[in-house]
Amino acid sequence: MDLIEFLKDTPEKFYIAGDGDFKSNILNIVNSHDNLEYLGYFNYESISSFFDKIDVLLISSKEESGPFVGVEAMAAGKFIVSTKVGAMEERLDYLNKKFWLKNDLSNLNRLISEIGHLSTKEVTEIMEKNRMHYKNKYTVENIKSGYANIARRILDS
Repeated sequence: MDLIEFLKDTPEKFYIAGDGDFKSNILNIVNSHDNLEYLGYFNYESISSFFDKIDVLLISSKEESGPFVGVEAMAAGKFIVSTKVGAMEERLDYLNKKFWLKNDLSNLNRLISEIGHLSTKEVTEIMEKNRMHYKNKYTVENIKSGYANIARRILDS
């Protein structure tokens, strides 16, 4: 809700996706602000239509183990702004320049401005790095190896 309250007063266009306890509150705000559009919930079969609409994924979660949408955004080659939630720090550790959102959103205006001032080349490079990192790290072989290493450590302890 903090993020929606923040975004409603910005000139940029924002798409909101998902479902949850605050949906009716979010819809009340979205319906009265032209810069916000609620797209609803996307299952794994239709998530690509969400990523087709956006350039930047904004993850504002304060507590979450993944979030898996971060990996999906990497696969889609999207620019990611995120809180340091769950596995996001590890997932984005390869980037030279990261765009970390503070939990209280106090740096969101600055991040929006920074991204807006990046050249097309810089944005494209970050998006391509995200896509390539996904393709290299999240292979079936790497995932199998990771599970095998965990199992070995458990069995060896």
